Amino acid sequence: PEERFVLQSFDPRVLKHLHKKYPKIILSHLTEKKESPDQVKKILGFTPQIFSPDYNLLAYEDIPLFHAQGM
Repeated sequence: PEERFVLQSFDPRVLKHLHKKYPKIILSHLTEKKESPDQVKKILGFTPQIFSPDYNLLAYEDIPLFHAQGM
């Protein structure tokens, strides 16, 4: 079943396509850039269930901001 796995991608085009075609798939936005929750939503056009930045780019204080947005 679609809800039993997570698809991760650095490519927003892949995530956009899958979100539109298979909305039950859990998606993870991978990034090597510093991004805010609003930037992630703007890049993708939706809120991914999981945000996966390079761990060096995420400060502990940022985590509640992403959680508040549903990531």
